[in-house]
Amino acid sequence: MPNRSPFTQIFYGALALTILSLIVYVWAIMEYLSPTQEIKGLIETCSTTWKMGFGAIVGLLGGKAMTETREGGNVEIPRENRRQRKGKNLGKKERTVSSRQVTKVRN
Repeated sequence: MPNRSPFTQIFYGALALTILSLIVYVWAIMEYLSPTQEIKGLIETCSTTWKMGFGAIVGLLGGKAMTETREGGNVEIPRENRRQRKGKNLGKKERTVSSRQVTKVRN
């Protein structure tokens, strides 16, 4: 089996479950003209599942498109330096302290 990226695996998994639930949904509607409560629950579940799967596929493709440029490279998203973020916008009790600061206070 070829080594596939996590995106590809998730995409094909979502696609397979979406198609499966759509097939079961259409089959159940056509097969049972007067469905029981259990079949109504199955139809409702499959209806919701294929719609959510379609939304997930659109979201995955949209997210993938947002991270690619026209040249096919990745877009660099600026991130703050983690050291700059430490203690930023935190109250006095929540502020993080390094081990060096703790030893200085103790001495």
